[in-house]
Amino acid sequence: MNKKILFLVPLLMLSSCGVTPEEGTYYNVTIETSENGTVTCNKSSVKEGDFVTFKFAPQEGYVLEELEINKTKYTVNSDHYSYFNVQSDLVVKAEFVSAPILVRYFDHNDNVIFSRNILAGEDASFFGKEPLKSPVGEITYIFSGWSLTK
Repeated sequence: MNKKILFLVPLLMLSSCGVTPEEGTYYNVTIETSENGTVTCNKSSVKEGDFVTFKFAPQEGYVLEELEINKTKYTVNSDHYSYFNVQSDLVVKAEFVSAPILVRYFDHNDNVIFSRNILAGEDASFFGKEPLKSPVGEITYIFSGWSLTK
């Protein structure tokens, strides 16, 4: 009799530790492949009414533009998103786009005279007036162009 009791104790411990799933309805989580980044989820299936958390890892130079769960679009402003009260299978897609690049134009005193965000491949032309520098004694300055470094 003692041998049977010793054998049953580990089985009871396993079920109380969550090794056997809870009863109820479970739904699948499917993540579609995205270009320029990855989406991961903390669960591959989720119990009805529970929640899942998605994490986003854009490739360098990209940001998450939009998250789509079961054809509903969400704007996400962080590296993760939790979806609550799951009531069906989830199909998840993410769109990663080029990150904006801040372009700044400086005058001779290193003051920013113009700045704007552009996307990779866009023209970074300056749309302001040519910078002027006051003459110093007999020396006058003529603007000849921009440097690619500060």
